[in-house]
Amino acid sequence: MSSLAGVVVQQKLEIGHLVYCISCGDVQSDGNILDCCDIDNSDTLICEACDGTVHEDDVIWVGGYCYCEDCTRYCEECDSSHLRDEVRWVDWLRQYMCDSCYDDECTECAACDKDIKKGDAHDAGGHYYCDECFRELHSNCEKCDEAFEDGELAEADGQFLCKECLDAEQTEQVLCVLAI
Repeated sequence: MSSLAGVVVQQKLEIGHLVYCISCGDVQSDGNILDCCDIDNSDTLICEACDGTVHEDDVIWVGGYCYCEDCTRYCEECDSSHLRDEVRWVDWLRQYMCDSCYDDECTECAACDKDIKKGDAHDAGGHYYCDECFRELHSNCEKCDEAFEDGELAEADGQFLCKECLDAEQTEQVLCVLAI
């Protein structure tokens, strides 16, 4: 193991350990810089998220604050950078999308959590489903053609009906019997 020139480090250095300045031995906040004593700080800024140094040409500004590339992601929908935890990968688009754009364009399937385009989602009782999960968990009432969870349909005369259509069917049958 080599040691830092003229610097005594009190702890054992190991692979993957913190980065120390090769001149003064201080712990570095930016693992890409080995010599903090030899940096011209006039053209560097500090990232608001990770405290790493960022050259002024590489700064990404989000909400008026300075960030490095590692702490941000770019949303192609709104054509702007956002903090990394405010952006998600959307499989069907094969791109990153910020939370705001995601809320406008997408939703998650209530059954499998898959991202789906809002226009392609099936709405059942305020819950959105992808095609596969919707077909697996829902059936349509054979009278009104509305979608219901399979357990919400009841069989009557060989048809699967929702409660409203079943009640109407039973009322119609009673009226027919009374008319006779």
